[in-house]
Amino acid sequence: KTTLKYHLLNPNNSELPVGSSPLPVLYVALNILWAALLAWWITINFISKSPMKNLMFVVIVSKAIVCVLSNIYWSIYADKGLRLDHLDYPKSLLYAISESSFVCVLLLISKGWKITRERLETAEMKAIFFVLILLVLTLLLFSMYSEDYYFLTLMIVYFFMLPKIFTRLTTNTRILQTQANWLREGDARYDISILETKIKLFRSLKTAVIIYLGCI
Repeated sequence: KTTLKYHLLNPNNSELPVGSSPLPVLYVALNILWAALLAWWITINFISKSPMKNLMFVVIVSKAIVCVLSNIYWSIYADKGLRLDHLDYPKSLLYAISESSFVCVLLLISKGWKITRERLETAEMKAIFFVLILLVLTLLLFSMYSEDYYFLTLMIVYFFMLPKIFTRLTTNTRILQTQANWLREGDARYDISILETKIKLFRSLKTAVIIYLGCI
C-alpha cells in the first residue's frame, strides 16, 4: 500500500489560495495609507477640542487597527497556513465602531450641528443615539454569521439613511446661500467668507460620502 501526500503551494511559496494571494501586499499598502492619514489628522488637529473631529479620529484609528489586524491575519496565513480566526472578533467590533462613528458624523453635520446650529434638540439627539446603538448591534450580530450579511446590512442602512442626509445637506446649503446672497445685496461691510466656507463644507461632504461608499 502506497500513501501519497501533496503539499500544494503557489509559485511564491504562499499558503494562500490564488484568489487571496494579493491580500498581504494590499493590506501593507492600506496600513501605510491609514498611518499617513492618521499622522496628517493628528498634525492639523492636535489641539482641537471639537467633538466632531474627535469622532473622525475614532473612525480613522479604528479603521487603521482593522487594517493592521487584517495584515497580521493574511501574512501569517500566507507564511504558515494558520488561520487566526480569533482576530475576527476584534475586527468586527472595531469595524462596527468605525462605521457607526462615521454615520454619527454624517448625521450631525447634515443637521448643521456646530455649523448652522449651536445645539440640537433633545429629541434629535435621542434619535441619533438610538440609530447608532441599533447600527452597532446589527453589524455585530450579522458579522457573526457571514461577511456577506454584514456588508448587506451596511448597504441597507446607507440606502435608507443617505437620502435623508443628502436632503438635509442640500437644505443647509440653500439656507447658507440665501443668507450669503442677502448679505451681498445688503451691507457690503459684512464678511461672507465664513458662509462660503460652510457652503463648501456641505458640498464637499456630498462628494466625500459618494467616494467613501464606492471604496467600501
